Amino acid sequence: MRVVRKYLERRGMSFVPVILLILISLFGCTKSTQPPSTKLIRLKTVEYGKINEEISIIVETTEPGVKIRRVTVLSDGEVQKLPIPSSNSSTIKWKPTKPGKYTLEVVGYSLITGQEYKETKTIFVYDTSGFGIEYMRLIPPRPYKDEDVLLQVKVNGRNPLVKLIMEGAISKDLEIPSGVSYIRLGTFNEEKDYTISVAAKVPDSDDATTITFRPTQRDAEPPTITINTDLFYPQNMSTIPVEFRLADNVALKSYELYFDGTLKEKMDINGKVFNWTYVVTDVQNGPHTVGIIAYDESGNIFSNSKTFYVGAAGVAFKVQVQPERPEAGQNVLIVAVPMEQLGDGLAKIAYFIDGKKIAEYPNNEVSEVRLYTPWVAEEGEHNVTVYVEAGGGKRAGLANTTVIVPDRTPPRLVKIKVNGVEIQRDTFNYIVPGEVKFEIEVEDPGKISTTDKPRLRLREDEFSYYYRDLTMYVSEVQEAGRRVIFNVQTTIAPGTYNLEITEIKDISGNKLDVKGYTIVAR
Repeated sequence: MRVVRKYLERRGMSFVPVILLILISLFGCTKSTQPPSTKLIRLKTVEYGKINEEISIIVETTEPGVKIRRVTVLSDGEVQKLPIPSSNSSTIKWKPTKPGKYTLEVVGYSLITGQEYKETKTIFVYDTSGFGIEYMRLIPPRPYKDEDVLLQVKVNGRNPLVKLIMEGAISKDLEIPSGVSYIRLGTFNEEKDYTISVAAKVPDSDDATTITFRPTQRDAEPPTITINTDLFYPQNMSTIPVEFRLADNVALKSYELYFDGTLKEKMDINGKVFNWTYVVTDVQNGPHTVGIIAYDESGNIFSNSKTFYVGAAGVAFKVQVQPERPEAGQNVLIVAVPMEQLGDGLAKIAYFIDGKKIAEYPNNEVSEVRLYTPWVAEEGEHNVTVYVEAGGGKRAGLANTTVIVPDRTPPRLVKIKVNGVEIQRDTFNYIVPGEVKFEIEVEDPGKISTTDKPRLRLREDEFSYYYRDLTMYVSEVQEAGRRVIFNVQTTIAPGTYNLEITEIKDISGNKLDVKGYTIVAR
């Protein structure tokens, strides 16, 4: 009996594992060929909610043996754990405290299949307090016909998603985040009033506003400037009146008046024609130059100047440039050719290019009065002026000519600034997100074109399309148009952007494109 009992125990011990292996194998084969046709976890909740209001989350398991392991809510990298339901159908209460886009995630485990199952839902939580459209602007503020127009909209609040409905000249339904958004409106080819109505909506709250604008034909024609003054004035003049006339085909905006290179007047004006007289006082004997820079409402710029002489009887002579048609970089001679017999002899001679003195004789190195001086030609149109004194300074004369040097080279970049700070190429330039002002300063001896507006483009480093595509406008003109500053202001979000500025041209059409700058807004 003892032997039989031991035999039975051994048989029982070896028989049970065999049966279990067979059952598991059969179940495994059934599972692999017949996957469950229904979800093991059902998740029910609302799509939208409000801060500080409870949201009901219903979690159900559809088959026995399924246990819920965790319930979490994720937003902006933060994970919030919710209570784990204890039955196969439970309701969890959750009260969000801040707005945002939340991902609700429920993870369960099946004791039968040995696998995890997951269900997710997206919940948008809103804060309707303070919601509304703060402002709506056009970029550019005064659009031209057939020019791309952007609509800048700022929606207050911290809501994750705002529905934007546009009607009127443009019809669009969009979903945007709170804050500042840019919407491309396209181009408008008629000179008429366009109205766009914009409504911003979140659950249980909305706001609306409208904007009206009229595209105009681009004004590419700069103002004209006429300066009336005599070439010679007698010595010891107490005052000299100089008459000016500014005109523009659309509308004037402002002017700057310079006397001998010093700014004397800067004034805003309007209308198509402006006439006035500037009175020069306490004038010393010798040559003097009056210059005007005029701006129109479209940003076009024109400059003009005139030189006159105050002194005794004039000396007659003319100015020649040899060769007459020089190339840029070529050595040129500027020659004063007397048209009379100078019996009293020359006492002094000075040479000017565009109002800047380049040579005077005699000087510390040259004791004689030279009727010529060298000059290295620069591209563009230049005014060449020569001033001479004779008879121990009792007589003087002034003569000028114009030399045109072909301009075959593009403008040169001086610097780029972002919010007043110069940035560097081929490195990371860090700025603060938000309102940003871009400035580019360029120069060209042949003068920068102010009718051709540069384009500033920003592209996020991981995207192929442009984040911003903006027109830059003239903000400052220096050296009679040979150095110009363009700027534009916009808003940018945090991110890394590649900056490029294109379509910078001189008046001969030579073009400069600037690339290789990286902006990091953080």
